[in-house]
This record gives sequence, C-alpha cells and structure tokens, in this order.
Amino acid sequence: MTYYNPIYQYGLKKFCKDCAAAGIDGLIIPELPPEEGDELGDLASKSGVDMIYLLAPTSAEERI
Repeated sequence: MTYYNPIYQYGLKKFCKDCAAAGIDGLIIPELPPEEGDELGDLASKSGVDMIYLLAPTSAEERI
C-alpha cells in the first residue's frame, strides 16, 4: 500500500517489475481512481501483480 507519486517517480514499469521480483501479489494505491490507473494497471497485470481498488460504502452501483 502506497501513494501513486513515489511509484511514478520510481518509474511505473520498473516498479511493477521489481514488485513481481519481490513476490508482491497486489497493490493498493488509495488515491488512484480506476479511471486514472490504466497505465499502471496494465503494467502491473503484465507483471503478475493485481491492482486492488477501494470502494466507499456510498459508492454508486454504476461506479462499482
């Protein structure tokens, strides 16, 4: 679990590759909405790392 900026500064591709090498199974990035996480999500998926998005109890059905 981390914020997006350190990942961005590290480099998305390198971060995903290093996560996989370290045995990380999934990422929780609380302030990264799914609509803005496509690039990281694609790279993570290719590395075998899952993106885990959080939902608020008040999330609309369409958003979920």
